[in-house]
Amino acid sequence: MYSTEKLKADLERRVNDCLALALEGGVEEALGVFEKKPYLIHAFKKLHHKVNRNATYDFDEAYVHSLTNTQLSNLIKFYTNYETRFYFRGSVSAIPYLIKLLGERNYENYEELFDWTIEIANSKNPYIPFGTIRYSECKSLKEYKYMLAHGDKRLTRGEDDAEFRHRVKVEQQKIKDVKNIWGAIRRKDIAAIKVMVDRGLDLNATNEDGISVQQALLKQEISL
Repeated sequence: MYSTEKLKADLERRVNDCLALALEGGVEEALGVFEKKPYLIHAFKKLHHKVNRNATYDFDEAYVHSLTNTQLSNLIKFYTNYETRFYFRGSVSAIPYLIKLLGERNYENYEELFDWTIEIANSKNPYIPFGTIRYSECKSLKEYKYMLAHGDKRLTRGEDDAEFRHRVKVEQQKIKDVKNIWGAIRRKDIAAIKVMVDRGLDLNATNEDGISVQQALLKQEISL
């Protein structure tokens, strides 16, 4: 029978094996392991949960800087898919930091990777890959650079400022709902739950224990 320490060490080894696989290009294979073994998602969160805005929370600086450009690119692809599929990180996502670091290295495929993260993750987490919701309307690296170059001037898309502010407000509310839904489920506050679901709450969003909103609702026997 495993002791607590042995079990923890075994889980850490399995998680690190998945990360090693992802770094060497097996991103989808690594994600597949998490999908088949949900308990590893929980272990991953517990082992890599040191949150520090504007810095890495999963790895120390020396480790991240020791990665090759290809490995760092693969790590970004892994995290983008991981956070999109399994664990909503909001403003404390590691992806903006990793993207910025890769950009500082003048990675040849940087623009393609940057645009890919927008396509995959930005609709679910407007902080990716910019690190702020202010630029969430950008659909490419070129548009992002344009906004940076022109200060507070927005892109011209035929949208008025009121519409843009509304879009930002909606995205911010979705982020708050992901945090607030768990208390509403515990209280069985059906009215509050319905309001959040109607606002577009992602039922696949998970808490720190790897339980999705949908699973929590079923466990509490809450039917909408």
